[in-house]
Amino acid sequence: MKVNSAGKPLMKRLIVAAAAVLLIGCAASGVKVDERKVESFKPGVTTKAQVVAALGQPTSQMSISDGISTLDYSYAEASTRPSTFIPFVGPFVGGMDSTVSSVRFRFSADGKLMDITKSSMDIGAGMGLSAAQDNRREK
Repeated sequence: MKVNSAGKPLMKRLIVAAAAVLLIGCAASGVKVDERKVESFKPGVTTKAQVVAALGQPTSQMSISDGISTLDYSYAEASTRPSTFIPFVGPFVGGMDSTVSSVRFRFSADGKLMDITKSSMDIGAGMGLSAAQDNRREK
């Protein structure tokens, strides 16, 4: 086994470095909707089947007694700020940022698109100095 100049096994240092890289990653869940595809859907023309074919299965759907139905596509992404990993001060200056987006398609009883509602939200969370920062990402 190779040993570095400080006398520590090189493999151990590589494992620690790889673990640190993995911890810095981000997490995501849901269905991210491509804005260009949403713009191609036309009220009164596009059908429910066409939306599902273009975007995949929705994260949720609802049917109302009058025949109106909705398809919801939600997506959430969270990432840890790199400053969180600074030794000793990380917990005071670090935090995490998350983005949540949702697109709702509403359909008439005959399955034609009625309207589209979109929403998005950026949230930053931290402790100490980072709690007062505006950490929204530029879009």
